[in-house]
Amino acid sequence: MQVIVTNESLADSYQNHKSIQVVQVEQAVHQSHPLELPEVSVDQLAYVIYTSGTTGKPKGVQLTHRNLSHYVSWLINEVTLQECDRTALLSSYAYDLGYTSIFPVLKSRGTLYVPREDVYTDPVRLMRLIDEQELTYIKMTPSLFHMMADSKEHSFDALRLVVLGGEPMIPEDVETFMMQHPCVAVMNHYGPTETTIGTVTKLITPQELDALKERSLIGQPIAHTRALVCNQQQRLVPYGAPGELYISGEGVSRGYLNQPELTAERFLENPYDPQERMYRTGDLVRQHANGDIEFLGRVDDQVKIRGYRIEKQEIEHAARALASIQEVYVKVLHLSGLLPELALYYTAPEHIGTLTFRENLAETLPDYMIPTYFVKVDHIPLTQNGKVDAKSLPLPHEVHMNHAAHVAPETELEQALCDIWSEVLGVEQMGVLDHFFELGGHSLKGMVLISKVQAKLNKHVPLKVLFEKPTIRAMAAYLEETDSSVVTSIQPAEKQDFYPVSSAQKNGCMSCSSCIQK
Repeated sequence: MQVIVTNESLADSYQNHKSIQVVQVEQAVHQSHPLELPEVSVDQLAYVIYTSGTTGKPKGVQLTHRNLSHYVSWLINEVTLQECDRTALLSSYAYDLGYTSIFPVLKSRGTLYVPREDVYTDPVRLMRLIDEQELTYIKMTPSLFHMMADSKEHSFDALRLVVLGGEPMIPEDVETFMMQHPCVAVMNHYGPTETTIGTVTKLITPQELDALKERSLIGQPIAHTRALVCNQQQRLVPYGAPGELYISGEGVSRGYLNQPELTAERFLENPYDPQERMYRTGDLVRQHANGDIEFLGRVDDQVKIRGYRIEKQEIEHAARALASIQEVYVKVLHLSGLLPELALYYTAPEHIGTLTFRENLAETLPDYMIPTYFVKVDHIPLTQNGKVDAKSLPLPHEVHMNHAAHVAPETELEQALCDIWSEVLGVEQMGVLDHFFELGGHSLKGMVLISKVQAKLNKHVPLKVLFEKPTIRAMAAYLEETDSSVVTSIQPAEKQDFYPVSSAQKNGCMSCSSCIQK
């Protein structure tokens, strides 16, 4: 240790450590500093974002001021951001999904609201936030959007744009939302961190929803960005043919921090423009004649869970480091709804509880990389060529039904909660002593559960209560003991020829029909 930063009252504690420089905060703040700021080049580093890596070591992506300025300028022009616009950061600032909210609105002299995590992860409080703060645009993952898609009770008078990114969009949610809020535009937003926040976008119209249910259309490249669909020899494929997506243009980052070999592997010279570099995304796509790009999947095993890009090998690497674990395999499942989830299959002398597994993995992995399901198996099945036979692995719920004792509900409230839990967790036979998190529950599913309890039982359950009382019997007892009734919903106003404008509209925002022009 070379430097310690502390306050004046504690500085004397380090007098005997002559080799350590002690910096007192109070003195540092009051010291005079030159007012002239150093000149910054557009090609200087702006920030580094870490993403998941196959070796268990995260990759630091280096983004320049040119990269960031290009994206910010594009978004401001594309959706006509103005001083009257208001948005909120609905994700961690260490995750570039939220940069759609941070930098463009600040450059436009608009307002950025930064709520606590327990606000934007609670669907009730999130929708109240959008209304009360009169937000005009928001950026969120489809997972979070799923919580607010069916929001008939909220008018969202000021809201004019929802940007969805970080994972595949769910067309059914967009359809439900647009039917209830026809004046709010919805934009799909695709882009690896390596190409700066967003590079391919699509403004969704109601007429396209049926097509989007059949094909995952992510849109077309933004300004000064090129999308190349190539074969394994990096030659362009014809329209309609599948290929790997390469991206070139102003958003392509500098590469990976201190990983020159990996940078050389993923950031290549553009054979069609030698003065440009292109990034190899690893995404399998096809481009249609109208320019729209259709997402088909991943070339490798990389996947996006809850909006975060991960690689299964990193999770397997962390799990193998745990005591008593012998074999490990991570599989992507689509069990409840349309959102992907992770299941970790393992062999070990003894069964390891889900909570114990999660606590151990949480020491080395972020929350979004911790699997939803942990399934003990006798062995990891292999195919004839020695690869893991993923299709032969049992579903988590099949293993649970073979081992768990079923305790039926005894009251109407317990039965109602059983029905809700079954719908959220995708488990047909729910017992009142079944553990929410042992059956694949996590914070996002908890938010869905809370939303459905409110809608069907008119009861509000804080998310922390679910963690404290993770069984149906415990939650039923909580609801019976406490007054958790939700305030009566606001009834829609009677139809009139004219309505009073909101505060945001008074400030001069353009109407929804003209604020976004394509």
